[in-house]
Amino acid sequence: MESIKQVIMKRDGIDSEEADSTIREWLNEADFNWATGRVIWQDVEDGEFPGWGIPLSSQEISLDHKILDKPFNSGYGSPDCPCFIAEDHKCLYFPKQYDGSTSLVVIHKDITYYLNPENPTPYPGG
Repeated sequence: MESIKQVIMKRDGIDSEEADSTIREWLNEADFNWATGRVIWQDVEDGEFPGWGIPLSSQEISLDHKILDKPFNSGYGSPDCPCFIAEDHKCLYFPKQYDGSTSLVVIHKDITYYLNPENPTPYPGG
């Protein structure tokens, strides 16, 4: 049985070697709490790379929205990850990019978390 990611990739003609991530996968790996979570997504014009495009709209989306399962290439080249910010009861989550390569930033809302030197403060960028 095909996964949602495989069905979307086949439908949209996305090369499986190019698309290696989805927002949902990133959030799951970061222990995002779906019970308390919210996600805001900003759409850009077709053909624009989300990380470099100008937002056309901004909306809070349901946690079963298809954009969370849309495969994208997180490697170098162009920032292909959809523009989003998410929060749950303890953290904020958003993409960062360097030379087109994207990854997830997780920032704890309670900054006392960073008083432990084993928890480095966020320093996004490159």
